[in-house]
Amino acid sequence: MDFTTCVQQRVPPKWIIYPKSDENIEKTLQAVLPHNPFYVKKVIGKLIQDAESEGEAPEMLYEMYCWPQVLQAKELNPTDIDTVAYKVGSAQIWIPETPRLISGMGTTGLRTWEASLFLSEYLVHEACWANKNVLELGCGTGLVGISLLKNKLCKTVIFTDGDVGVVEKMSNILSYNGVNGQAQRLLWGESDVPFVDILVAADVTYDISVLPSLRGTLECAFLKGCKQILIAATVRNEDTISAWEQELTKYFRWNIIASKNHSGSINLQCWYPPETPDIKIYTGITYYLIYKASIASMNSDEFINDPRHPRFAKGGKFIDLESKN
Repeated sequence: MDFTTCVQQRVPPKWIIYPKSDENIEKTLQAVLPHNPFYVKKVIGKLIQDAESEGEAPEMLYEMYCWPQVLQAKELNPTDIDTVAYKVGSAQIWIPETPRLISGMGTTGLRTWEASLFLSEYLVHEACWANKNVLELGCGTGLVGISLLKNKLCKTVIFTDGDVGVVEKMSNILSYNGVNGQAQRLLWGESDVPFVDILVAADVTYDISVLPSLRGTLECAFLKGCKQILIAATVRNEDTISAWEQELTKYFRWNIIASKNHSGSINLQCWYPPETPDIKIYTGITYYLIYKASIASMNSDEFINDPRHPRFAKGGKFIDLESKN
């Protein structure tokens, strides 16, 4: 990653390498200064330290360190918003977020998680959905869907989240990035799922307690005609991942098509903390439909409780929902 990309993503200063040219240092840091002056201060300090270890630091760095905004800078509070940029494919995606806050106001959707980065980078290399409609489930900051739109990988994106505040923020984030999309609230296991061709989601398997309702929403999506699902899951807890895969096995056929620890074929442009756990992308989730014609008119609750549902049936037919048929 080059210096500007690192700074825009707020890579911790200790991981930033002194650039080969001084040309863009001042311009890059001036752009970040209004959003996070304390980060700029830390980066300048790191650059001075690196330069002095090799001889003498450029006068420019000392002058920048003496900028009033830098000298007086204090660390942002966890709830303060910083505007972070992620380079995904050919797109620069700007996200107003609270990167130091794990969760707040009852949601984890106020910051961009590594699974969203990895799924976005994977899709840049693999997705070709020019005429397809996509739904992002549990969108949070909307990075995955915005990347699809800015890289022109799909036709439309519906951004959904269970938190009203997250949904309300999406219109501003979309406008900031110069793309159009629809944002709406969707409660897993309760809300109806709009018709789309493809459903994507990242970091939605964070707790065992949400897995049944998540699975119910996936069922509803397939019932409404969704053809493919891709879900990126961070392996923070082996028990949670095991429960997720068991839930999938009960109702779907699935496979893992990519993992961050074995991502040699994917040109990763974003920075990931060294301690980031493995991230797996699940797809090929095909739904076990029995007597498809007779259940087409059922709502999701009726279908799930129908005695012909795969939970109760011993026979039937697998329908490959990734095929063109």
